[in-house]
Amino acid sequence: MKINNPFKKILPFKKGIFAFAAMGLLLFLASFVDSYHRDNLCRSVVVYITDKDQYQFITPDIILKIVNKDREDDLVGRKIKQIDLNDIETRLLKNSFVKDAQAWFDIKGNLNVELKQRVPVIRAVDPLNQEYYLDMDGKRMPISAIFTPYVPIATPGHVDISGFKDSILRKYDSTLFVFAMALQKDRFMQALTGQVVVGQNNEISIIPRLGNFEICIGDISDLDDKFLRIRSFYQVTLPEAGWNTYKKISVKYKNQIIANR
Repeated sequence: MKINNPFKKILPFKKGIFAFAAMGLLLFLASFVDSYHRDNLCRSVVVYITDKDQYQFITPDIILKIVNKDREDDLVGRKIKQIDLNDIETRLLKNSFVKDAQAWFDIKGNLNVELKQRVPVIRAVDPLNQEYYLDMDGKRMPISAIFTPYVPIATPGHVDISGFKDSILRKYDSTLFVFAMALQKDRFMQALTGQVVVGQNNEISIIPRLGNFEICIGDISDLDDKFLRIRSFYQVTLPEAGWNTYKKISVKYKNQIIANR
């Protein structure tokens, strides 16, 4: 004969009560610690620039001025609960060289500010003579007065801007961005390219660092194949023909290398 044990029903019930109580206690403690922490004072502002070794568009001093609103509103010594972290992040992101920004307080009361900079892939002058960088997202960023990164330089050739429209600049930037990103993946072409020239119909030519001639790329289609042909030309043809033999090289047409003396 099977005897029902009433304690089997009571034990799960007690476990549920204990779990609920423990959760309530944790929430209370978390709320208490947060309230106590927010009544503390900001002890210092610590700035982390994650990619400072590669790029120096911004400095800790610049960031501190933004955080402290040009030092008119110094945060050190103020209560933590009076400091709006979202506002700090928003102001930092308005800087033209900041890609990402995060601000938080640690348990000691230090305000930590961590930033990542925008990464330029090419420096350009457009047909309207505006100078700027294109970043990794294909967006324009201004020229810096304190830092010059090592990236290719692009200039317009003979470009007809009659009946000018914004779409001309968008196409110009789009062409340069695709070409610059292709260079990023090819170390040989990245080292070889001295200047990029964007001509009519957004066709590209490069002035190489090695060789006294111009290399016509054409449009931005099949860039991997075009780069491969240029490398072959440098490795095979030029050593045999001589470095001063040709005035213009073209890989514009598929499966061809056209060299003009």
